[in-house]
Amino acid sequence: MIKSCVIGDPVEHSLSPRLHGYWLRRYGIKGDYQKRAVAPADLSHVLQSLPSEGFAGCNLTIPHKTAALPHMHDLSPRASAIGAVNTVVVMNDGGLLGDNTDAYGYISGLTHQVPNWRTSVKHAAVIGAGGAARAIVYGLMDENVPTIDIFNRTQENAAHIASDLSAVKSDSKLSAYDFNHLADTIAHYDLIINTTPLGMSGHAPLPLELSNCKDSAVISDIVYNPRMTPLLTDAKARGLQIAEGIHMLIYQGVPGFEYWYSQHPTVDEDIIRHMQEGLK
Repeated sequence: MIKSCVIGDPVEHSLSPRLHGYWLRRYGIKGDYQKRAVAPADLSHVLQSLPSEGFAGCNLTIPHKTAALPHMHDLSPRASAIGAVNTVVVMNDGGLLGDNTDAYGYISGLTHQVPNWRTSVKHAAVIGAGGAARAIVYGLMDENVPTIDIFNRTQENAAHIASDLSAVKSDSKLSAYDFNHLADTIAHYDLIINTTPLGMSGHAPLPLELSNCKDSAVISDIVYNPRMTPLLTDAKARGLQIAEGIHMLIYQGVPGFEYWYSQHPTVDEDIIRHMQEGLK
């Protein structure tokens, strides 16, 4: 039996077992995907024990994506550039390969929902300065989106992302601003992405007024619980195109499943509906 898992602290909220379990059943693979709650102090030991415990690899979630970097024996170029690991592969020699599939997951999920976005998005606003923001900025740069502006309440953190990713080969121009500046410039953007937890169940909504947006703007939220966040609800009421967060979660799981189980899983309406039904 091929084993993999998701490691986090906490980890009970993770929908990854629902995702990978569905694909295991669909393709008739004799495999297992577990949740493992691992405290930060135990991360190194658990990662190094994956080969001896017979695991093909794992996903990493909060708070381990950055902390895992020094424990990898090799990194994919995108994990190195983003500075975080969300997918670990046990190599044939027992070493650990760290990858980051969040950029792929975001871009693929956006494309699934807004197929023509590449022709219309010239100016993107990314809200937040955490690991997800880094991955999404990297993904937009990989697509050569001409202008990417990063907004955060602590502008310095947004500036760190712009600086750290400046070495990535891309035609994109990166800038960093205080979040409050977005209200004055919101009419400039073709794509606005919330990468913060604001709007998640138990959190306050993102304080962003959409009345001055372009009528053609796409509003994207990587929060997926609830499925329709206050931001997406406001955008829909305004008549704007929206991109839900659950699609990023699904697509970021594709490379890991293929790494571990040697099967490229198809993303279709059945798996999307299955994952949406798992939301509370």
